Amino acid sequence: MKAKRIFSFGLVILSLVCMLTACGSSKQQNTTPTDISDMQDIPDSIKPTSKKIVVWMKGDTEEFQKYYDGFLADYPDYELDFQVPATADHVQLIQAVQSGTDIPDAVLVAPRPADAYYTGLYRPLDIYLDNDPNYKREDINPMALAGNTFGGKTYFVCEDLELCCLGWNKKLFREAGLDPDTPPKTYSQFEEFSKKLTKYNSSGEATQVGYKGTIGYWALSSAMGRYVTGRDGFTVEFDTPEIRKSLEFSKSVPSFYNNKLLTTDDETYWDPKSGHVGLFYVNLKQASQFVNDELEIGLAPWPVADDYTGEQNICVYSSQQYGIPAAANNPNGGWLFIRWLVTKGIGDVYNEEQFNLNPNGYIPQYQSNKKLREAVSEKFKPLVTNEKMLKLWEERDAMYDKASMFLWSDVIESTFHPSIWASEDKIYSGQVTVTDQCAKIQQLGEKLHKEWLETKLKEGWTYSDDKTALIPPATE
Repeated sequence: MKAKRIFSFGLVILSLVCMLTACGSSKQQNTTPTDISDMQDIPDSIKPTSKKIVVWMKGDTEEFQKYYDGFLADYPDYELDFQVPATADHVQLIQAVQSGTDIPDAVLVAPRPADAYYTGLYRPLDIYLDNDPNYKREDINPMALAGNTFGGKTYFVCEDLELCCLGWNKKLFREAGLDPDTPPKTYSQFEEFSKKLTKYNSSGEATQVGYKGTIGYWALSSAMGRYVTGRDGFTVEFDTPEIRKSLEFSKSVPSFYNNKLLTTDDETYWDPKSGHVGLFYVNLKQASQFVNDELEIGLAPWPVADDYTGEQNICVYSSQQYGIPAAANNPNGGWLFIRWLVTKGIGDVYNEEQFNLNPNGYIPQYQSNKKLREAVSEKFKPLVTNEKMLKLWEERDAMYDKASMFLWSDVIESTFHPSIWASEDKIYSGQVTVTDQCAKIQQLGEKLHKEWLETKLKEGWTYSDDKTALIPPATE
């Protein structure tokens, strides 16, 4: 059957894959298979009912080409209507559902739709996770599973996880007389370490700092188990002791270097990789960037308030989720494509391309599926000879194994997040107090969310029986 491919250009680029630093490779890879998307022995209840599969993606059309080609190479009997709409978001999906036409069977949700959990737009994936012998619920990272489960049902799967992590420069720690294997765990330790790590020139400018700038409240408060909204998605929880303390502490950080940094035209000077910053945020999707001849880093959870007595949380999140619309004509076909993409597509097609670009400095993204992650590690670890890289790889995975909280976004947060950012600027500039502004943001969040709910109900949306979800009007 002839395959159909539809690409729409002029879109906002949000690439499915991040390109790492390019370098040539002459190393031959082994051929350990990472494909866990075999359709053999799959129950009839989740086999595709049609050979046509409609897929909505969002991102760079050139990046998606290899997935289009790769899927059809493995499943040549299928017709893949592969679209990259200009928006490909839940608003456009609502319009498609209400019109009853051009409804996709699978959707890349990136970023996560504001009201994905409780619009009723997406089909629970539990039938697949409970019955697919090659993509099992028990193989999914517990945090990834919890972060995509609402009201007892799982609506999305994600390809990988990102870590909200504190990094530190062990060389600078040694030079400052600090234990290179002991990161700060509390706000007071963070301040103490930062001041010891700071160096000044004759003009009083800091030429080296513990931490440059302020720290996002989301990193600090999430370490104490708190993040903007309640787990039910219907509760605003911004005005809390954890968030207030995190904002107060973040505000104080520039004072650790007297609010005076070295002025330089060198854009890389204050990059952690340049060796002038002792503590910094680590984006582990590109962990290899932190490995060089001079830089040795450690990974740790973000510090917590001194009087905090709870668990020090390590938080993860995902920027790529995949779901099946509730009104899909061929939902089982949508699952077939999703499963192929998050297993063989990411496991082989993506990783092989990225490894070839940076063969001795490649750390695969941390796949949410344990079986796939083990297969990828088995395939690529023997090919990496950089000992620092391998050590960082092991330390990164150990951090993920300790993850205790999934950061999610929902309609409440997305509705008033711009106001949060604006509030941070006012707080840090001294225009408002943390106490007053947190109370205002709490009130604003509650007001906007109430208005959002009222609008949905006027449009004909209804509550689910358990009051945990909103269901869209029936399609005519």
